[in-house]
Amino acid sequence: MRVKKAFYGVIVGLAGLLCLLFLSACGAKETPVMTYKDVSVSPHMYQYWLSGYKAMFLYTYGENSKDSASFWEEVLDEGVTTESFFTAIADESIKKKLVIMSLFREYDLTLSKTVKNNIKERLDQLVEDLGEGKKSQFNAYAANYGVNYDILYDIYLEEAKMEVVKDYLYGSYGIEKITDEQRQEYYEANYARMKHIFIRTKDRLVTDEDGKYIHDGEKYLTEELTVEEKAEKQAKIEELAQKLDNGGDFEALLGEYSEDEASAYYKNGFYFTASTDYIAEVLRVTFEMEIGEVRRVESEFGVHFIKRYPLDEKAYSDKMNADFFSTFESDVIESVYDAKLSELIKDVVVNTEEKNKIKASEIAANWSL
Repeated sequence: MRVKKAFYGVIVGLAGLLCLLFLSACGAKETPVMTYKDVSVSPHMYQYWLSGYKAMFLYTYGENSKDSASFWEEVLDEGVTTESFFTAIADESIKKKLVIMSLFREYDLTLSKTVKNNIKERLDQLVEDLGEGKKSQFNAYAANYGVNYDILYDIYLEEAKMEVVKDYLYGSYGIEKITDEQRQEYYEANYARMKHIFIRTKDRLVTDEDGKYIHDGEKYLTEELTVEEKAEKQAKIEELAQKLDNGGDFEALLGEYSEDEASAYYKNGFYFTASTDYIAEVLRVTFEMEIGEVRRVESEFGVHFIKRYPLDEKAYSDKMNADFFSTFESDVIESVYDAKLSELIKDVVVNTEEKNKIKASEIAANWSL
């Protein structure tokens, strides 16, 4: 009987502990971490979102193995610690989520039954995968990130509102449709246009009997140039450099010397943003250059003579340039949306004392919820 009583006492104690952990689930009122108008971010929501951003941060910087006190205390530029740097970025994103939650109410929007059912199915699958089908076991796991099943359901609902608000503002029937002025402003602020004369110096692309480049499913096959071929390429480069130095016409020399077939295909040139997936050194130099300037750049593939051109009017609407602007419209929407939210978050009220109880260095990185 004593054993049973002792066991019962442990169960009661655990229940009390869980109640303290999940105050909202037990009916107690929480002190919000952030507030904007009529909505707030609870400590549970804040810890959950911070833990997710922590995982992203560690993955991005390849520092998961260094998730230690010394890593987070490391001093960066101007005396800012890694933890302070990360937290400031994460807090800005969480404030934007909070503002969107408020806009959802302000615009009197709703979530469809389908969205709610999908969230329920997603959670039930997590219970299967992480809790072996037992909600109590799942809750024990989720507690690492400050949540349980019910709290996570509410958070997922809030996250679903993010896309609804964006669509309400900028979708097909949006109340704040993107204008041509906004498109042009984004284009001018983010894009650079260039052409390059490229000479491959280390290897050549392998072709089949029909003269087509051979691709193995991951990359195009190459074979190294001979010593003689490399010498010929170097002589070609020096000859080209001399002609450019003497004022040779870049366009004419491009047609005569460039070994990049894409240059012939993209008659208007290449349109890059700083995040375009392209040769890093070429990208960096392109954005450093003045309009009309020509520079020589060496990459792992060969030598590039780059010329930066002025942006032409509405290049994003020209079908000839479509490959460079496949995400342009959505990128403009994201930029305008982010600017709107950045302005609104100035009115978010932060409970610093409550927020400081939840530290990035002390919480678990959330890789799974």
